[in-house]
Amino acid sequence: QIQAKSGQAPAVMTAGTQVVDEGLRVIDAASRSLQTIRQSADQADETLSSVVRMVGDLESGHRRLGSNMSQVVAGTEHSAAGAQQVAATASEQADSVREIANQAQALLAMAQALEGLADGTMVLVQPGASGLLPQRLPALA
Repeated sequence: QIQAKSGQAPAVMTAGTQVVDEGLRVIDAASRSLQTIRQSADQADETLSSVVRMVGDLESGHRRLGSNMSQVVAGTEHSAAGAQQVAATASEQADSVREIANQAQALLAMAQALEGLADGTMVLVQPGASGLLPQRLPALA
């Protein structure tokens, strides 16, 4: 019986070796699968990190855009205030020019009156639509 069992030993050893080899192949395949899963997880992590960075960049860009728009609005308001000030100054200057013109007309009337006194003619100064209007009257002889 020992001889019979001994004769079967090489076949059993061969079968055992085949089982061990198959087990090693399964372990190797599982190891490769695990490595592939790890690589996929790393790539997913990198992709997620990239998405998070892009969202942060987008948010930062929106903040900068909002800040720039606020500066544009402030600049526009400042420009509008400046334009209003220029318009007010121009209006004041126009009023000043009108006043100077009225004063010049009054001075002209006075000068003509003085001239009339100097040459013996009389000058009648009347208020008109645009100020004082001098009218020279003939001298009384």
